[in-house]
Amino acid sequence: MPQKLFTAVVWGLVVMLQLLVRHRVTPSTFNGTHNKVELDPTTTPATVWRRPPIEYERDLVIELIEGAEYPIEKHILTTSDGYILKLHRIPDPMQYPSGEAAESGGLLRFGPAKTFRGTVLLMPGLFSTAADFVVTGPENGLAFVLADAGYDVWLANVRGSRFARKNVKMSVTDSEFWDFR
Repeated sequence: MPQKLFTAVVWGLVVMLQLLVRHRVTPSTFNGTHNKVELDPTTTPATVWRRPPIEYERDLVIELIEGAEYPIEKHILTTSDGYILKLHRIPDPMQYPSGEAAESGGLLRFGPAKTFRGTVLLMPGLFSTAADFVVTGPENGLAFVLADAGYDVWLANVRGSRFARKNVKMSVTDSEFWDFR
């Protein structure tokens, strides 16, 4: 019995090898996502495995905040040196009554109205984005907790971060783009 199994495995490998050779399928004809890459004589191994750049057009911060049913505003700021930055604002959610609460005459959406405590700007650190302040949800996200406490919360993205890679004069491929003096 083991001899028959061995023979079947060997024949299976031979058939697969013939198919691969016949169709010229080699590991270098596919990139990491299994999309076929057209090879030409100048293609090197370094370029075969390179994936196309990812465009981050969707706004994760807005999706997360709207998903938690909080009010959200998006503001675009262009700096004097041409960087285009996104700022997000969660106005005090206590000032937005839900339909039932407004009709019952008193309590607002998240409970009784609280006094306005001021404005807060949350700036992400190195390798972070504004999404870090809301990704853990309304119970634990710092931006949500501050908004519930009566603060007017602003979320910023620093230049060069995942969601702030635009400039009116330069491209991210320009070395000057990354010189933040």
